[in-house]
Amino acid sequence: LGEVCESELGKTLDSKRNTGELYPYLCTINIQWGYCDLSVIKELRMEKNELERYSVRKGDLLICEGGDTGRSAIWNKEESIYYQNSLHRVRFKKGMMLPIFCQYLMWTLKNMGEIEKYSKGQTIQHLVKSALLSIKAILPPLPLQHQFATKIEAIEKQKELIKQSISETETLFNERMQEHFG
Repeated sequence: LGEVCESELGKTLDSKRNTGELYPYLCTINIQWGYCDLSVIKELRMEKNELERYSVRKGDLLICEGGDTGRSAIWNKEESIYYQNSLHRVRFKKGMMLPIFCQYLMWTLKNMGEIEKYSKGQTIQHLVKSALLSIKAILPPLPLQHQFATKIEAIEKQKELIKQSISETETLFNERMQEHFG
């Protein structure tokens, strides 16, 4: 991966050394497989000169360094946000690898048990920066990656339609139950 991207760990949380204004940040609880859960957003203190270094911008891939190592999601929002040192922020060299392709590569490697081979630690596994960048990755041509991304997008839209249909069906069922037995 180190040949196609650059990666940085986020801001270390240290109440004694962290000064400045409060800013929203992402941590491992926010990164789920394939999406950013923004139901709980914490804040940390940063100085103005740290903002660029610890910013996440649209298209960045965020990968969990500890806990569920390798779990990843793409930041798809226009507004930037910040991130703590439990996450790798990955930015790809132009024309090398699409973030969505790498996200699914990480998911595949995790399910095959390969991520653990790169992780270190006795009780809690950690995927340190050097290990992340040393992961051997297949690199199909960019047009093939775009085809993959298009198919994934279509599948995700279908999943959303199915979820919506299930939700509407449950609501209708509950209404009918209330009419008949309420």
